[in-house]
Amino acid sequence: MKLQPDEITVAQAAAILGVSQRSIRRRCASGHIAARSTITGHSKTWLIRRAAIVPTEVAEDAAAATAEPTDDPTEPAGPASSTAATTAETTDTLQRPAPDALAKLQSDVEQIKAYLAGQISTREASLIERLEQLTTENNELRSKLNAATQPSRKRSWWKLW
Repeated sequence: MKLQPDEITVAQAAAILGVSQRSIRRRCASGHIAARSTITGHSKTWLIRRAAIVPTEVAEDAAAATAEPTDDPTEPAGPASSTAATTAETTDTLQRPAPDALAKLQSDVEQIKAYLAGQISTREASLIERLEQLTTENNELRSKLNAATQPSRKRSWWKLW
C-alpha cells in the first residue's frame, strides 16, 4: 500500500473528525468522503484525500504549527505532542459552525419551506378540483347504470324465461 503525500489512513481521518473508523469507512463507501480503496492481503483499505477531511486553511495552520519549534520544557518534544494538539485544534475548528454560513443556511431553509408550501397548496387545489370532477362523473355513471339495469316492465315471479 503506497500512501501518497496528500492521503491519510482511516485511523487518522477518524482521529481528525472525532468519529469511529467504521463511520469513516461507511462515508468512503457511500462517496461522502473522497477516497480510493486498495486491496491489502484479504481486506480492503481506504486511503482518504486529506483535502476531503481537513479544509485548506486548517491544513496550512496545522503544517505551520508542526513546523514551529517549541522552547517550552514542559511540553514533550517530538511530532506526537504537536500532532495531538493539532488534531484537537482541527476537530474544534471543524465542529464550530461559521455564523454567517449558518445564518445563510437557515434563510435558505426558510425560502425552500415557503416555496414547497406554495407548491403543495397549488397541487392540493388541482387535486381537489380533479377529485370533484371524478366524483361528478362517478355519480353520472352510477345513475346511467341504475337506469339500464332496471327492468322496463315487471314480470311475474313464475315467468323466468
